[in-house]
Amino acid sequence: MSSKNYTLSLDDGSEKTVYVDTSSTDAARKSVDAAYGSGAFDRVKVKVGSAWVSFKEKVKEFHNKGKDKPNVFAMDNYGMGMI
Repeated sequence: MSSKNYTLSLDDGSEKTVYVDTSSTDAARKSVDAAYGSGAFDRVKVKVGSAWVSFKEKVKEFHNKGKDKPNVFAMDNYGMGMI
């Protein structure tokens, strides 16, 4: 998920293309709230395939990806590296 233009929709079904900074959840919240008004980040949806899903959940999912798996490092003849 990268910072780019996303077509988002609120509960009323209206669609709007908004540039969203997805570098962090807070940055995404600020981008969406600036376009739709305070609190919109919690309600706005994004189209994934043919379904509209919570944009907030997609951003959280993106930022949490891999955090449940510890990084494993090992020393070999070439120095430190990730297994």
